[in-house]
Amino acid sequence: MEDSATTGHHNERKRSCDNNAFAKFVPFSPPLEHDTESIEAKFGGHHDHGQKRLKPNSQAPLLETTTNFSPSSHLPNQNIDTKETPDFPSPSTSFKHSDNVGPSPQSIGSKSSHIEYVENDGKISKTVSDSCNWKEDQNQSELESMISMAAEELSRRPKTGGIYKEIANQRECTVKRLKDLSNKEPTIDVGLEMADAAHLLKLMSFSSNEIEMAGQKGHKGAKLLLQAEILRKKGQELIAECQNLLQNAL
Repeated sequence: MEDSATTGHHNERKRSCDNNAFAKFVPFSPPLEHDTESIEAKFGGHHDHGQKRLKPNSQAPLLETTTNFSPSSHLPNQNIDTKETPDFPSPSTSFKHSDNVGPSPQSIGSKSSHIEYVENDGKISKTVSDSCNWKEDQNQSELESMISMAAEELSRRPKTGGIYKEIANQRECTVKRLKDLSNKEPTIDVGLEMADAAHLLKLMSFSSNEIEMAGQKGHKGAKLLLQAEILRKKGQELIAECQNLLQNAL
């Protein structure tokens, strides 16, 4: 009996020690109170369905955190941008980045060959265009030389035929008329007639450098006399207007 009593007493002391040890880790909480008024006041009654009634222009209560940091536990100030998302490279992206570090030898070779091809193509086209221009100039000069040779050859051919006989008969009359015009007063009509006669002698193949030059000067002199006549008339009109203005002013 004494052994059983001591054993029970020992177990009771051990149980109380265990309870005290467990109490260190479990916070003390007051017993639940079955107070309907406090429950209704806390939760807003039975008809609110768990929603607390708020007064107008009132704000909802903020949740309070029970965790308080001690002054000794200060963290270093860091400027953290919430809009910036960290970029953690995945194995696939890191593999892509490693592949795109630099151009491959194949791409370098193809690019250089393309540039060389374009440059060579430009040089070839430029050479071809230059040669074409040179050929055009050469052909033009050859054509001009051929035309001059043909004209000289045609001028040397004997002009025999019906029209040439009529022109030959009028040649003496034209030469005689030129001699008469050279002794007359220089007027607009005389200058124009001498220019036309010199041109006819050139068509008759009976002309010289002196006759051609005389015809050109006669035509130019006739133009100047005509311009002078126009200016003389214009000048006379201006002088008449001036006289009328002076007569009205005085």
